Amino acid sequence: MDKIDELINRRENQLLLHACLYYQWNVNIISDDLYDQWSFELADLIKKYPDKFKKSYYYNQFKGFVPDSGYYLSYKLKTTRAYHIYQAYKKEHNIK
Repeated sequence: MDKIDELINRRENQLLLHACLYYQWNVNIISDDLYDQWSFELADLIKKYPDKFKKSYYYNQFKGFVPDSGYYLSYKLKTTRAYHIYQAYKKEHNIK
């Protein structure tokens, strides 16, 4: 895996995690500007490296990605790190 592959996967993970934090728990630990920066960077990477994007870990969740909001991202899928963090949070706080 090269640096571009790693960056695409990192941005996907970051966007999924922060969308989960924001839309599930109303927690904002990064600025909206930083979230937007990551979103637009990922959108640019997708355009520049479509073949690498198709091999990314969360390709199916980011097909048709538009960097305007994380609301529609599939952060609840069991394959995302955000899902597992959310489950741990629920367990720790006795949330059903």
